[in-house]
Amino acid sequence: MIATLRVLLITVCALITVVSFGQLVYYQDIFRGGVTGGGYNSGYGGGFPGEIQLYIEPSSTIRKALLFVGVYHSAEEVRNVVINTTEVELSNSSGYTSLPFSFAGTTFQAPLSSLIIDVTDVVAITASGLSTVNIQPPYDQPLVTSGNSVYIEYYLLVAYENENMEIINVLAILNETNSAAQMNYSLANFNPIDDSHPVGLAVHGSHFCNIDFDGSYVSVNDQLIGLIGGKDVNNVGACSGPTGTF
Repeated sequence: MIATLRVLLITVCALITVVSFGQLVYYQDIFRGGVTGGGYNSGYGGGFPGEIQLYIEPSSTIRKALLFVGVYHSAEEVRNVVINTTEVELSNSSGYTSLPFSFAGTTFQAPLSSLIIDVTDVVAITASGLSTVNIQPPYDQPLVTSGNSVYIEYYLLVAYENENMEIINVLAILNETNSAAQMNYSLANFNPIDDSHPVGLAVHGSHFCNIDFDGSYVSVNDQLIGLIGGKDVNNVGACSGPTGTF
């Protein structure tokens, strides 16, 4: 099989490149079709609504839809996010919550985890052309500095099947270790990748600040991928949220 596209969704914080020895291969799949993803960050709490846009080739069927949510402090409190018109519960019982990790070398030491929820069957996504997905974060949650459970930094990954398209390889890996200013990571236990074909990289994380000066340079197998920093245009936070809407 030839893998024509790889997607890495990596839950990281400032100055992280890719997943460490604390990695977890959460989801991987090989099939004919495509993959799309987009994210929205409402800021450091609050309930500011937003939207993401996804492109799905016509005549496709949804194979998998995963919602990645940045969790500050813990996921002990139950809250709800509305995706389009569907309420999705946010808590430890909603899906998989990664091990917490901290922002090494920064003044903000709040632990961060990632909550991953399979929303394949509960979120209505139009499997044709360009789709707008509305995100309504919880109205009543406090700021991340409160010490309570706060859910922000949403990323929606959608894999879709289409027999008229090439074979792709989709990979979602979670980071479950503390961050540091410079780290080298080894990725293992995933399906082979043919890197002579296009490879896509998306990052779900937090505090990608200071892109004008240093940001975070990312290399894979000594090949420089680029400088990660700042934010996607639809994120409210100054330097936070998902990077890799595609």
